[in-house]
Amino acid sequence: MSDILSKSTKLFWKEEAVAGTPETIIGSDGFDVESGFSPMTKTVEEISRNNLSAGEGTQKSQQGVESSAFSVEMEFKCADTEGDAPEAGVGYHSCLGGKTAQAQQAIVSSADGASINVAGADSLYKKGMILTIEDVGGAAKYSAAIADISGDDITLTATYSGGAFAGTDVVRAITTFYTEDSSATAFSGEAVKPSMTVLQQENGSKHTTAAGVRPESLEITASVFELPKASLSAQGLSMTVSTGETPLVPSFDTTVPNVVRNAPIRVNGAEFEARDFSLSVSNTVANRDITNGGRTGNFITEREVTGSFTIYAQDDSTVLEDIRDTNADIQLEIIIPSSAISGDYEEVASICVNDATITNVSYGNESSLGTATAEFKCYVANPGQPEVVLSFS
Repeated sequence: MSDILSKSTKLFWKEEAVAGTPETIIGSDGFDVESGFSPMTKTVEEISRNNLSAGEGTQKSQQGVESSAFSVEMEFKCADTEGDAPEAGVGYHSCLGGKTAQAQQAIVSSADGASINVAGADSLYKKGMILTIEDVGGAAKYSAAIADISGDDITLTATYSGGAFAGTDVVRAITTFYTEDSSATAFSGEAVKPSMTVLQQENGSKHTTAAGVRPESLEITASVFELPKASLSAQGLSMTVSTGETPLVPSFDTTVPNVVRNAPIRVNGAEFEARDFSLSVSNTVANRDITNGGRTGNFITEREVTGSFTIYAQDDSTVLEDIRDTNADIQLEIIIPSSAISGDYEEVASICVNDATITNVSYGNESSLGTATAEFKCYVANPGQPEVVLSFS
């Protein structure tokens, strides 16, 4: 017997084929987390009894439903292979609901720096996916969100300064996670809102396993001169603890996220000089309880998406106030490459909010420079069109 070293802890997760039925975890299911994560906790509901026969004392309580919970903070970054899902993708998929992966696609034609033609575009992509376009040699030229798709034609939110793209240019392979309702037909054949099996390994041989895990919240933050982070909190249906297990050896992504300093933030395609960005997805998790079986499942019933970003205030601009006062729609994107060089779009992890309104604008200062912070809230504009898209290319 020995004390548990917290830094020996390893975490693993896997999508469940059958919700609530534990999956077999292997080393490649590991994902890297910050050292200050909250370990798995099992809660058993206490059902009190209060009959007169106990007098002034208390009677032995009964046990009700059990549940599990945990929270982690991870680096928001790409996978080792361009266009693959990052190791945190299992959590993103479970939280948001939708996932699709597309191989590299040829650009058939381009009329200008804001439009491209890709065969079958409307069956490959969705509004808000952030595409990275590269030349025939594999050098990235530009990244921007999709503003509109019509058949094979894609309109980007922002215009590439180099003009029309070449016929030899390609759209880089991409994996995306996006908000999708549980009742929806999956866009790509992937499961919609899969539950997870999560395993926490301590000192190698002690394994704590939670099944039927569903995320309650996902928060992503990006601030200048800091690493972008993603925090996820979840609850599960059950939890078991075992000792003497064979240690699992995780294989983590080795990609290092860039310190935020080459991460453009655009609102309706216009770039802002911003200091920070945050996104919050809050899910309501409901349970399915029956008299003959107890708790038999859980599911996500509601979703709310909010966030904020801070820019340097300008004495000749009221653009944020104008958007707020007119309740105008915005499409908001932040692109975070792994490179610190401006205009270098290698290994891009990005976020796009398709339909949102600015609900509040507040003012402050940073090192004696005036700032304006816009708070936004997303809404569903069209069925099947995601509010939030996370893209990795």
